[in-house]
Amino acid sequence: MMNMKWVGLKWFENIFAKPDFWQAFRNTLFISFGRIVFEFPIPILLALLMNEMYHQRLKRVYQTVYTFPHFLSWVLVASLMNTLFLSDGTVNAIIKSLGGQPVRFLTDPVIFRPMLFITSIWKSAGWSSIIYMATISGIDSSLYEHVAAGQLYLWPKAIDLTNYKIIFSDARLMRSIGVSAFNTVFGTIMAMIVTTMAGYAFSKKSLPGRSWLMTMFIITMYFGGGLIPWYLVLKDLGFIDSIFVMTVPGLLSTYNMILMRNYFGTIPESLPESARIDGAHEFRILIQIIIPLAAPIIATISLFYAVGFWNEWWNAMLFLAKRDDLYPLQLLLRKIVIESTLDLGNEMANEFKNANINVYGVGMQMASVTVATIPIMCVYPFVQKYFASGIMLGAVKS
Repeated sequence: MMNMKWVGLKWFENIFAKPDFWQAFRNTLFISFGRIVFEFPIPILLALLMNEMYHQRLKRVYQTVYTFPHFLSWVLVASLMNTLFLSDGTVNAIIKSLGGQPVRFLTDPVIFRPMLFITSIWKSAGWSSIIYMATISGIDSSLYEHVAAGQLYLWPKAIDLTNYKIIFSDARLMRSIGVSAFNTVFGTIMAMIVTTMAGYAFSKKSLPGRSWLMTMFIITMYFGGGLIPWYLVLKDLGFIDSIFVMTVPGLLSTYNMILMRNYFGTIPESLPESARIDGAHEFRILIQIIIPLAAPIIATISLFYAVGFWNEWWNAMLFLAKRDDLYPLQLLLRKIVIESTLDLGNEMANEFKNANINVYGVGMQMASVTVATIPIMCVYPFVQKYFASGIMLGAVKS
């Protein structure tokens, strides 16, 4: 290959110089755009029509008829189109018998493009509509009643923050936000302290038993004792019904520690060595030299831990059975989403009820999801610039 002559963009220039290329390019753009415009809404309309059909036997017959073309190969479809629409085809034979002139369905450019769209819609629309029908069937029937009563609109008439008012007036949700915030701040700080110290220690080749200890850590990434032993261990350690059950058991991630260790391994050994000559001990070297140089990986791992602690709900569900006042936001959100309910016993909710203001379960769910997502969205932009460099450098094997 090294001895081959470089021809540059010669063949591309030849292609672009041909008028047939630009005609084919325009045809491709037109067909692609036309398929989006015409083929996309047809399955949706078909699914809506079938959803409104209440005669089940007739509905199954229609479904069988309009999904059947999907199972035909394009070779069969093309043969069928030729048989029907060629100049001597079936359709033109009928037109001639009625005294009309034959139509060039497949050779006239003006007619061929619509024929292409019609053929593609006939073949694929029925099968595509199944996906939309599955989605439509999951819509709460009560929403149809609200639409019929003129209570729901395609475009909002005004900004309505009722759901957010109810959420932030609910004492349980505000308390759960506080619990999640504590878990995130406390857990991230403690986890970074543990992970940084472990990663720095394992980055030193002089650490006694380094390979053996590293093997013990890596084993935990692939093997676990199971849920019941995990529960018994935490119970014996006194973490049942304690807020620290959501943070302390997850203070060290082996994966994050390995990334941290590998990043520390990229720092020149001459820097800490010169500090030792000046009389600095290991802890001072870590604080004043290593950590400032490891800002990218520290920001990246901090984001990992913060997201994990903010989204924590599994340990809370298992170990906080008697302390619902310690439920984090995600566990309360899970109850709202699964049960589609929120206890509207607070004063503001009662005022909404008395004022005949409707509160919809779906709206409450979406507002809760937004509240749970915003904090991470606010933090991410500040650490995003370190994200790629931290991961790539930390992934380099030392």
